[in-house]
Amino acid sequence: MKIEKMLIAVDFSDTANSAARYAATQFAPDAELTLLHVIDPLRRPRFAPDTFPTEEALEATAREYAARRMAELSTSLTPARARGEIRIGRPEEQVAAMASEVGANVVAIGPHGDRPRPWKFLGTTADRITRTCPVPVLVATNPTEHSPRRILVPVDDDGIASEVLAFTHDLAERFDADIS
Repeated sequence: MKIEKMLIAVDFSDTANSAARYAATQFAPDAELTLLHVIDPLRRPRFAPDTFPTEEALEATAREYAARRMAELSTSLTPARARGEIRIGRPEEQVAAMASEVGANVVAIGPHGDRPRPWKFLGTTADRITRTCPVPVLVATNPTEHSPRRILVPVDDDGIASEVLAFTHDLAERFDADIS
């Protein structure tokens, strides 16, 4: 399967940016890239409604920051191939919707690198995206400078397992990688 369109969801942490560069260069060097940053709706605390800026002002500030960071990241990914999009909402819902809208063959995401957590994947935004996304999701947890050498494929006995295995087989052949 040739990856013609890739959606890359980013939160602008160092690990997410590394995952974006890895996915773009190793998996989709010739693909059309859409970078997506989702701003979770910001709410002022009820206990101090007049202490913080309005929700609109908070959103505008978050959007301004995201636009600046999106431009920086796009430049590092060959800007002619990458376009940026900023959305408001639940990340897993917005990623799934955008993947369908742009006709993405695959979604790429990286973990938050700036938050300690006892579990490395379970219950995270990445976990929710992989469970709800209508296309394959590449979770680049420790991107390297080289193509993958091993591909882990967790499958169960449901209707899409054969598609997942076929997609993985194509990737493994392309990279001369082992499948686990």
